Amino acid sequence: MNTLKKLSKVLSLTGETLVALLGAVNDIGPSKVYRKAFGGVPLEELRRDREFYDERKRRRAEYFRMKRLEGQRLVQLRREGNDLWYKLTEIGYKEALKLKIISKQGELPEDEYCVVVFDVPEDIRHVRRALRVLLKKARFRMLQRSVWESDRDVVYELNEFVKLLNAEKFVTVYRATRMR
Repeated sequence: MNTLKKLSKVLSLTGETLVALLGAVNDIGPSKVYRKAFGGVPLEELRRDREFYDERKRRRAEYFRMKRLEGQRLVQLRREGNDLWYKLTEIGYKEALKLKIISKQGELPEDEYCVVVFDVPEDIRHVRRALRVLLKKARFRMLQRSVWESDRDVVYELNEFVKLLNAEKFVTVYRATRMR
């Protein structure tokens, strides 16, 4: 089953689009350059195709999803002729990363866990709150107030999210093995 079909059980179409855009971005962090949207199929080729109207309907739906993402300031769009180019913003990158963490299906091998340990100072409690909300949505189990675990393989994504929050000094993500 393809990744977007798995995500559709958890995410809206707009969320799927945002996670797909994150997957298309090779560099880490918000985009620095614009990328071409919709795979860049020339309109002239589509007109010759007998499935032109289905493709046109799909592209139109994708266009409106991209416009919705632009309205939420998650992407920046630029038009050049018939082509639409996008750039993932910093906010968009953070939201896409959160959606990817929440929707990731891959599990760690038996007796291995992703463990998040944090001790966030009171003056930046918004970071602690954001982290707890994300961990709850990602189906982590609370072992203690500031120690959470999951059997899902989201170590890399959580480390990236912690970096975005500028909380590396206060949050540590481990891949741990349970000893029996």
